[in-house]
Amino acid sequence: MNEKERKIAFAEVFATVGVIYQKPMTDEHLRAYWLVLQDVPIDELKKNAMAHIATQKWFPLPCELMNANEDADAIRAWDAATAAIHHHGMYRHVNFEDSTVNAVIRHLGGWPEFCAMEPTQESWLRKEFVKAYKGLAKSGVSREQAAVLPGLSEANEVRRSKGGIEYQGVVVRHIAAPKLIFQGKTTEKKKIEALVKSKN
Repeated sequence: MNEKERKIAFAEVFATVGVIYQKPMTDEHLRAYWLVLQDVPIDELKKNAMAHIATQKWFPLPCELMNANEDADAIRAWDAATAAIHHHGMYRHVNFEDSTVNAVIRHLGGWPEFCAMEPTQESWLRKEFVKAYKGLAKSGVSREQAAVLPGLSEANEVRRSKGGIEYQGVVVRHIAAPKLIFQGKTTEKKKIEALVKSKN
């Protein structure tokens, strides 16, 4: 794809975004967005734009399009966690394949507390979950943070040993991780971050 074709495809992405947010893009706006985002592959830009549209109320800034996948990953993790409440309940141990989910739920008070959230708390808790997930996904989680989440009736069978957590005589429900958009794309992310820093 040559530069002219890329610019046409770029404009088409923002035409779609403009329709969704009822904000048609002017040539001046397109030039400004192109200046910042021109090195982002078109396919990647489309994915980021669609992820932003699916999760955000407001028209995206260039930096939000670069990081939209992180938001989408956090929301997928939230969806997996809330679905697990109905499948497993607060009385059982659970272990998410995505260990960051374990760490986030532990940070928010633990599995029984997470399961017991009131409908009125959901909006606030979702924001806190997404914020914590994004932070922990970047910084990484310790073995302790990533450990199995004890359920309510089985919590007394959890004991600490040699700096870790052990579970005896308990069935742990393992929960598959959601398919994440941003997973495995650290190199591309670093390239984009370096590009933004170089333009500042």
